[in-house]
Amino acid sequence: MLPPIFEDAIEITAFALDQFKAYTKRDGGSLVILFTPKRGPLMDKLSALAEARDIPVIDLHDYIARQGADPADRHWAHDLHWNPTGPRRAAEALLEYLEQHPEICDRAATR
Repeated sequence: MLPPIFEDAIEITAFALDQFKAYTKRDGGSLVILFTPKRGPLMDKLSALAEARDIPVIDLHDYIARQGADPADRHWAHDLHWNPTGPRRAAEALLEYLEQHPEICDRAATR
């Protein structure tokens, strides 16, 4: 359970997702969330918000673990900013998702 102070943040995030979804639909694109922390209350809340809006979520932590690598290899040892491995892992996870869901790239399907 998240502390009560985060409830406002959850409501703001829900509003932001609604806006992103509307703009994406207007522009004829597709929306995907790439989530980077390991699963926990925050990801559970975000996943629920995304699911309610039919927005797919890619779990980068899970993707890296499935590759047999340490999910922490994407950031510096003493700093959570991404090192050069982070963007590569994110791109690989997104590519895997797009290969498994080619319909997301079909602009006609999103209109």
